[in-house]
Amino acid sequence: TLFLKNTKTKKTTPFPKGSEGKFNKEDTFACLTPAGLATINLKTNQQQLIPDAVAFAFSANGKYRIVLKKDSENQKSLEIQSVNSEWREEIEDVIAFLLNPGTNKLICAIESKNHNSVLLLNLDNTITQKVVVQEAKYHFTNLAWNSTGNALAFSQVALDKTKATKLAYYNCHEDKLLSFSLEGQPNIPEEMQMDNSRIIPLTISDDGQKVFFGIKEKDQIENKNNLESVQIWKGSDNWIYPQQKGVQNWKKTVKTAVWWPSKNKCLPITTNKFPRLMLDGK
Repeated sequence: TLFLKNTKTKKTTPFPKGSEGKFNKEDTFACLTPAGLATINLKTNQQQLIPDAVAFAFSANGKYRIVLKKDSENQKSLEIQSVNSEWREEIEDVIAFLLNPGTNKLICAIESKNHNSVLLLNLDNTITQKVVVQEAKYHFTNLAWNSTGNALAFSQVALDKTKATKLAYYNCHEDKLLSFSLEGQPNIPEEMQMDNSRIIPLTISDDGQKVFFGIKEKDQIENKNNLESVQIWKGSDNWIYPQQKGVQNWKKTVKTAVWWPSKNKCLPITTNKFPRLMLDGK
């Protein structure tokens, strides 16, 4: 149970199985419950339940509440409403959304029957919208912002059997969209492809000039007839046999690469020899 306590009156309000509690300045508190999004007005103590909510956020100016809802048919929509309930808009077929660190901009991925798109919203006194990209042959995933909230990136995954993946980068100041694929990149081995498993999160540097992403070897068809009947364990090995077989000298692990959108340049960072890294954020 999540408890909300007034530090002056000491009054406590319980939210059974509540999670992800957030304050909207000094006016509202909200949290997710099994029944939906529970909100309470901190001044009037009036409570409200928004059913079917699976995620939510508040804008930086405190004027808007953003709620991602999923109905009984697993259809999602994004509801944006002013906290005084004077204005409300619902965007259908939204599968994911992400606020920038300053919570004054929002990006969402939309998948509908006719087309898929990425929508950018500025959460100012008046909300403005811009379609960043719209495609019928791709769906969009792995939404990411940089720390200043002025650059964003996402993955474009083909809907056909190839599942070919591209990266997209958008600079809010320049209003410019750039896309990138591994094809023709001289520094990336031909047997590598982009990874969408989020083992390596899509990350943008603070200055917005570099995008870090995961790459992996293309899926290989294993020879099922070549089954091992004997395991050879060596006392000098750094790894025990099951670990060594799983890691396979790091060939099958997801590696990290970096893309410079302004230069359309890409380099691998981790390799089989140096499989791990730690980014400093810059």
